[in-house]
Amino acid sequence: MKASQSAANRIELESQILSAALRQSWELSDRKGVHTASKELTQIFPDLLPPLKHETEDIIADYYQCLSLLYTDSPTLVVAQYLKVVRNFLKTTNPQELKTEYFTILNSGFILRKPRLRLSHDLVGTRAFLLNENLGKEPIETPKATTIPSAKPSLEAKPASLPPSTQTEPVETKSGETLPAESQPVTETHKPIIESYPEVYVAVSPRVEPASTAKKAKPAGPPPLPLIVELLQYSQIISEAEVQALKNQMSFAPEIPIKDLILGAGYVTEKEMNSLQLAEQLISQGKITLPQFAVAMYDERTYGTRMAESLQNRGWLETNVSRYSGDAR
Repeated sequence: MKASQSAANRIELESQILSAALRQSWELSDRKGVHTASKELTQIFPDLLPPLKHETEDIIADYYQCLSLLYTDSPTLVVAQYLKVVRNFLKTTNPQELKTEYFTILNSGFILRKPRLRLSHDLVGTRAFLLNENLGKEPIETPKATTIPSAKPSLEAKPASLPPSTQTEPVETKSGETLPAESQPVTETHKPIIESYPEVYVAVSPRVEPASTAKKAKPAGPPPLPLIVELLQYSQIISEAEVQALKNQMSFAPEIPIKDLILGAGYVTEKEMNSLQLAEQLISQGKITLPQFAVAMYDERTYGTRMAESLQNRGWLETNVSRYSGDAR
């Protein structure tokens, strides 16, 4: 248990350090620092940064400016300033007349008080900051991939030169005339070209790979996802972005149990996690199917009916097995 907590604190500590660096760089308008910190944070939490639809799209309201806060202000100061702004607004203004401004203040306090929502807001805000700062300026240098030109074989046919030992010499005839080597008649004693010059035949023959390199081992693919992650995605609790976030976090800290990563991200509650673990066991044993699990999990998240109870009510799970329903309660 202690090992799991220390491992979970590792991601939390890494997130706090990078978040502080991101906000400090943002406050100082340091493009390079913002770029570096946001890149590292996006690797760990890709689900917190929605895809950019268009480079010229308007950014959401800057909630720091709405509450007159600095990007580097602590969570305690955020709460205190939020309460102060709300009181002053209610004293001087009628919320019914300025609903948009009032709801913007409420959203600012709600989002900046939640660590994950605040980090998501920071990533979106710093992305817009980089886009605006890069207009008319030199972009941040990034390493470029070097391309190596491939050596293409020449398609031009080159005449093969005959070995010196096989070149013919001028021959003198009976009449006393000397014939050049090129005009000598070919006699039946000449061997075929393939037999006379085996090197010519070898050059055009199919290449045979050595036994050691003929069969190369295929590169290993990515490790399979845990079943509980597949269940979350199948029941549409998480999307591809959240799956990628869990993959990155498992790669970054493989010692952390997947259950702690899911709960830490807030994808499900403790009770829903118990139901997911029960479903993982039932599906592995062939007791229920994936569609049955998805329907029962929908009942739990929508109507409050526990997954095991929903399975039993629909006749998909035996009611005389008490440990099934008891584990999920």
